Amino acid sequence: MKYLKIFALLSLLWACSNSTENEEHIFYKAVSEIQVCENSYLRANLGAVIAIQLENIQTPSNDYEKDSGGRGLDAIPITVINGGTYVFSRDSSVNCTLRLFNNANNTYTDILTEADTINSIRLEKGDYILQFRAVNEYSAEGINYQTIFMYSLGGSSDIFNQKLSSLVCKNSDLSGINLTNYVMNGINFSGSDLSSAILRNAEFRQSKCVGTNFSYATLFAANLVSSDLQYANFYKADIQYCAISHSIVNYVSFCEATFYGWISAGLIYDRSNANAIPQCMPNEH
Repeated sequence: MKYLKIFALLSLLWACSNSTENEEHIFYKAVSEIQVCENSYLRANLGAVIAIQLENIQTPSNDYEKDSGGRGLDAIPITVINGGTYVFSRDSSVNCTLRLFNNANNTYTDILTEADTINSIRLEKGDYILQFRAVNEYSAEGINYQTIFMYSLGGSSDIFNQKLSSLVCKNSDLSGINLTNYVMNGINFSGSDLSSAILRNAEFRQSKCVGTNFSYATLFAANLVSSDLQYANFYKADIQYCAISHSIVNYVSFCEATFYGWISAGLIYDRSNANAIPQCMPNEH
């Protein structure tokens, strides 16, 4: 006999509502705001990568956006599996505060205020909601959002040290994450695993992706112009209409990738070194 379980996740925090038949919590995998909006039962594990696009306060909404908490607020449900003292820090690229809602006792705890760049907090096992609140106000002339990654500084082996950054997400597991339409120009993804990630129309020009794994990823119409892609792996990736012109591609593997319509003028690599020449590049290049 099957029993129907009804879950309520503080509807006032959600600007998006979606249903799913999958009622199991999903742990450890990287989670984006898009995925939270598409699956109301999805919870990130604290220690896995969390990616959001946080709008400035009072920024007008767009029909195509999936927003997890209203303008200037993003709410990401998380599960803490390993209780202990967690250190949260942010670099100068991030303009937001960080707050935690405890599902067990309905209380809020400020983790990072506007004045804080680092803080530690004791967290017990259980379910919480992370609230990212923008500091900047809407401007008709400026950029009114910031893409923020929260990741473990030492990778999966160092989950107790969480970093917020708009510029760096190195050596991290982002496999399967959905970053459709995300703007990540100049970010450093070196050493990270973006295998099977959905990166449709993503903007990450002038990024650093040295040794990044893009195998099986969907980069349809993504923009990687003028990026450092040395040692990257695009095995069986969909790079149709993807722009990687003027990028450095020494030692890159494009084997079994789907290239149709890709834009690759001016690729930079060491033609005098047979080992450095990208593998499986189309003949027309």
